[in-house]
Amino acid sequence: MKTGKIFVVLTALLVILGTAVIAEARKFPEFSTTDFNGETVTNAIFAENDITMIYFWATWCPPCVAGKPTLAELYETLERRGLIGILIDVDNQERAQQILYRAEADFPQLHLNQEIEPIIRAIGSIPTSIFVDSEGNIVGPTIVGPRSSQDYLRAIQAAREDAHE
Repeated sequence: MKTGKIFVVLTALLVILGTAVIAEARKFPEFSTTDFNGETVTNAIFAENDITMIYFWATWCPPCVAGKPTLAELYETLERRGLIGILIDVDNQERAQQILYRAEADFPQLHLNQEIEPIIRAIGSIPTSIFVDSEGNIVGPTIVGPRSSQDYLRAIQAAREDAHE
């Protein structure tokens, strides 16, 4: 029983510390990576939207996989823009594509690289979503765990308000 409580407390501390590190960074690192189609993607992707939600996930993470249909719905609500995924288990693109196909989640997926890794270390757990404005600033709340479409939409609105302050 004590071990369970200690685990919960340590997990909560990691989430709080990870959120604090992300908030401290306030800028998404400069990067150049590829998407699942082999196309080069850079920070310029952020300029396409006032707010971009970045969903960090892995194929071995049950909550990450379970949240994919909700993200597919969100992507359609956002008129097929403003949402990207970053797969952190870099050697599982084939499995990731199967998961995305089954969930009908066709939002852009980027490969993790060394330039993006500091954000992964800062978040500490997955799935985690962060929000980036058109200039690459990290804004709004950090969301740990899967959420409903409505919760994501509220977080996107909060990120918009944060970006305009």
